[in-house]
Amino acid sequence: MKGASLWDRKLTFYSDTQVSRFRDRLSNTSTSTAPQQFYTFAFSRNEIDLPMLFNTVKVVPYIAGTYAYEDQDGYDTTLDGRTRPKGDDSVGMGELGVRASTMLWKENQFFKSRFWDLNGMRHIIKPHFEAAFYEATDNTIDMRDTYNFGLSQRWQSRRGSPKNLRSFDWMRLDVDATFLEKNTPSAMGAPGTYGPAAYMWNNPAIPFGVRRTSNVFGLVRDSVNADYMWRLSDTTAVLSDLNYDIRSGVVQQFDIGMTRYVYPDVSLYLGSRYLRPIIVDVPSAGVYEQGSNSVVAAITYALNSRYTATFSQEYNFDYGKSVRSEVTIMRRYHRMYYGLTFAADESLDRQSVMFSVWPQGVKELALGRHRSVGLSEMMTND
Repeated sequence: MKGASLWDRKLTFYSDTQVSRFRDRLSNTSTSTAPQQFYTFAFSRNEIDLPMLFNTVKVVPYIAGTYAYEDQDGYDTTLDGRTRPKGDDSVGMGELGVRASTMLWKENQFFKSRFWDLNGMRHIIKPHFEAAFYEATDNTIDMRDTYNFGLSQRWQSRRGSPKNLRSFDWMRLDVDATFLEKNTPSAMGAPGTYGPAAYMWNNPAIPFGVRRTSNVFGLVRDSVNADYMWRLSDTTAVLSDLNYDIRSGVVQQFDIGMTRYVYPDVSLYLGSRYLRPIIVDVPSAGVYEQGSNSVVAAITYALNSRYTATFSQEYNFDYGKSVRSEVTIMRRYHRMYYGLTFAADESLDRQSVMFSVWPQGVKELALGRHRSVGLSEMMTND
């Protein structure tokens, strides 16, 4: 439920509920003793907001409660990675927070550039802030209290004939700084270090009830994230994103690439992905440095008005090997899409076939693989 009004529209109510039956299937060669019977997983998160406006500043205090149930292993892992033989099947968590934002802008309608095809320029700045505090019924579902400071910027202009000018975002730059009450141990962020405590089981950016994604959500530390887009022309754009670890002072991840649309049927992407190296100490393999520098390429081709094909490839230069290859075929109906993906991941020695279906414009209702949902936009001509 998204944004239901309560108390004569003074309050807004959100609700997200999931009920599932799962079964973990192990291969015949697996030595794991994990159970393979069916189990139930369910959760419900309900939030009530109190939107307020102070001049041009929007402030939204909110309160939320979450209940979760899982009857196989229960919730058994704490923030520091410790586990117990059998966790609680039923847990709950309360959440209290506030969100605030405003918008500033300045416009110069006489600005022109023939080289970049720009007619006028509007600079929009949106600072925003969010704080969230958690209280759990059991320490296995503790969440880190978080503070987020962000600044979103848009440089907007117009293109087209004098009688048919259209607005567009020429540049976009979003920067967010996140601070957490309980970080991963500081040694884990120092260059050239590694250890089991690097793997955290609870990430405040991901609802703890999202079991389907992964048990391990990765490093959770004070960080700065940036996302940048530069639309060079109507057919070419530069995309980039970055993650910077504040506590260790190093760039953890950096991606940059270029996309180009070749009218009327082809879309191309070429980019590079960097993950900082770390020193790994594995008893069976010794001490070695492991990082990642990959090139990523993709091509999307509209076969006709109904079918679209996509091929993507990632090659890792640190290992000198192909990492992942994918081929996806999408079928468009009137307001419904179907996708069939064949993937080979050499890093995991895994081959897979994935099927997905989703309605146009409602990606939250997608069944199966979600990655292809964004590609359906280029298939929509109306």
